Amino acid sequence: MYTKEHCPYCIRAKNELQADRVSYVEKNLSDYGQKAETTVKGLVELTQCKTVPQIFICGKYVSIRRPLNSRGGPLSLRMHSFSF
Repeated sequence: MYTKEHCPYCIRAKNELQADRVSYVEKNLSDYGQKAETTVKGLVELTQCKTVPQIFICGKYVSIRRPLNSRGGPLSLRMHSFSF
């Protein structure tokens, strides 16, 4: 999951995954320094999304366009609905 420091949506996504005991790897773009701009450009090209969090499962981008606490249910359950 790509995140940024102090991003409320990133914090919410991490909290939901932790509450559901879903393990994840966080890549905080705030820690990328000079490489952040290049990394963000690459992510935007790949996902067509300019916001975080950006979540990938088994290397595939999972688009979460609606709010995490929406009618779609918990984030972990929505993630399981994707077929790979």
